Amino acid sequence: MIQHTNIAYTGSYGGVLIGRMADLFYLFNASPWEINDPSANNVYRWVEDSFETLIYKGAILDNVRGRAISRQSDSDHLTGRAIIRTLARLAEGAPADQSAKIKSMIKEWVQSDTTFSNYYENMPIYEMNLIKGIVNDSSVTARGELVKHQNFAAMDRVVHLRPDFGFALSMFSQRISAFEYGNGENKQGWYTGIGMTSLYNNDLSQYSNQYWPTVDMYRLPGRPRMVMHQLLKIGHRITIRELGSVGQPSMACMEQTE
Repeated sequence: MIQHTNIAYTGSYGGVLIGRMADLFYLFNASPWEINDPSANNVYRWVEDSFETLIYKGAILDNVRGRAISRQSDSDHLTGRAIIRTLARLAEGAPADQSAKIKSMIKEWVQSDTTFSNYYENMPIYEMNLIKGIVNDSSVTARGELVKHQNFAAMDRVVHLRPDFGFALSMFSQRISAFEYGNGENKQGWYTGIGMTSLYNNDLSQYSNQYWPTVDMYRLPGRPRMVMHQLLKIGHRITIRELGSVGQPSMACMEQTE
């Protein structure tokens, strides 16, 4: 999802959007105003196409959270859990096949996220009961580890998931900003969208344990240390080239133009 014209924001505003859609579906379900428009099925498609690949063991990837990464009270796992709660609400009113898929994802994410001493702590009672019901339901099978490669071309993001690890690449172009600063937040996010790479594995709390306030923002993984800084300083434009497709060897790069 893109918000504020040119920011990759699935993990922030995207979560808000699908949450409000879940609320509307719940409100109108079994009412005289029940939503029967075929386009409503797009919301369920978003779960698989736009959210599933971006949640790793319960954490939403930071490279789609925009300036929210700078918030001390937030983290990838806290935001991921909030989105999972939203999806549990959405699954309640979804068609049977879609509901089964979403519940399978939720069970996998909850069981694999060991960063919480109590996963249900501070949850609203309604959502707590929904998720506990999914986890304790023997008819719901946990999805298992997702193995997938996905280019989010419109957001200039690439995610590569393999057994035991996930790898994410953040880029920018004429359509997507390198970072967002606003409301006094994310003042040093300059290079988070300029080739930054993120590795996800069983070290689940590596990006939650005050990573962003302490990492050297000039030496983010994957960012050419001096070359990119000089290119931007002298006004060169960087555009994106992505080659390959899902299931095939793939390459993503930023191309310099005068």
